[in-house]
Amino acid sequence: MQGTRKMKLDLSAAWERGTASIGANREIVLVLAGVFLFIPFFAIFLVLLGSGFDFTGNPDATQAEQALRFTALIGDFLGRYWWLLLIAFLMQAVGSLAIIRILADPAKPTVGDVLKLAARLIATLLAANILTGLVVQLPTLLAGLAGGGETAAGAAINLIGLPFILYLSIKFVLIAPAVALEGQANPLKAIAHSWRATKGNSLRIFAFLVLFYIAALVLFLVLSLVFGLVFALLGARGEEIGSAAFWAFSLTTTYVIYYAVIAAMYRQLSGARPSVPTTAGE
Repeated sequence: MQGTRKMKLDLSAAWERGTASIGANREIVLVLAGVFLFIPFFAIFLVLLGSGFDFTGNPDATQAEQALRFTALIGDFLGRYWWLLLIAFLMQAVGSLAIIRILADPAKPTVGDVLKLAARLIATLLAANILTGLVVQLPTLLAGLAGGGETAAGAAINLIGLPFILYLSIKFVLIAPAVALEGQANPLKAIAHSWRATKGNSLRIFAFLVLFYIAALVLFLVLSLVFGLVFALLGARGEEIGSAAFWAFSLTTTYVIYYAVIAAMYRQLSGARPSVPTTAGE
């Protein structure tokens, strides 16, 4: 049996096709992104800003003290608002499947169609993400058992494990498109599809994602300076609401573009077209 010939990823084509799909489906994407991304993100940021937690820290404290304080604050926040984070996580998972399917399905399914599909496949996506998350974080867990960064063994494991974490993160980056576009209900097969699709293109995908996130971060920082001055004129509560809305909008926009591009990548590398109907009557 002859080996499968791997396609070289055309990043320009993936970007153009992905961004064009957003424009072609902007009304439906706006609805899905607004409900499943923006609203939960806005709720989290609004609660975070209004919680009274001081994440700025004490400039006179040592790095270890700062780390312990920050960890305690995060633990306190998670303890209070775990339910909100869980709701947001589940909504984002549903939204990711629905948005990816909308953007990459030439059959132009309706919102109801993709939501039914997402409801049917969310368990698969969650299972695949949990499995891969455990594998990716294995070096971090081992480093923690060895004493973390404060010991030579822990620091060595962190250093050696970083390339491992980055490599596996790229190999698993196309799991969501594999689930959404192929209707893959088996999480292990979805993981395998992502692994095969990225074969021979891991470095190109990694480079693209690094540049994408750097560009998004720079744009966010520049715009936050401008909008921050405007929000400061609205009073304390107005500034909280404005900042939460801006952060949520920025994160939502980043995710939508990310979903569009990885969907285009997966279709290009795997030759996949939506293989399961989104409507029951088909």
